[in-house]
Amino acid sequence: MSRVTWLCCVFIVCCGVSPVFAEPRNPGLPLTTSLRGPEAVHAGDTITVRLDIVRSPDYSGMLLIHLVIPPGARLVEGLVEETTLDTTPLQVRSYRLRILEVPPTDMVARVELRAEHWGTMADANYRFGRPEPNVPPPRAGRSRSEGVANQAM
Repeated sequence: MSRVTWLCCVFIVCCGVSPVFAEPRNPGLPLTTSLRGPEAVHAGDTITVRLDIVRSPDYSGMLLIHLVIPPGARLVEGLVEETTLDTTPLQVRSYRLRILEVPPTDMVARVELRAEHWGTMADANYRFGRPEPNVPPPRAGRSRSEGVANQAM
């Protein structure tokens, strides 16, 4: 225990003062996004995809929204690119898409939050009903870095 901490504790005990501590600020993530649409999509459908943008009120700045529409889908309502200074914590955008054929790749919404001296971004994907890819679990055993270190010896 440091001398300063010890002196503070003695002062609190001797004077009967209860210290007041400020609540810690936990602003969370500055920006999160999600892109949702129907679970099943077929050629000829017109669907609505919803983009939810959640921004912490502790972070202000300009939002830039950019969509990547894959081949097989055509945007019929909504903007492919948008810039806004709206600081509302929850912002929702709806996009209508005409499905010519089920796209082989994801629709991607990239949202950037830019301020004068910093910035962040979040991507959201919509898979048009395709299953999530299976990522194999890591194998048990030595890590790659251990193997490299052992080879160097």
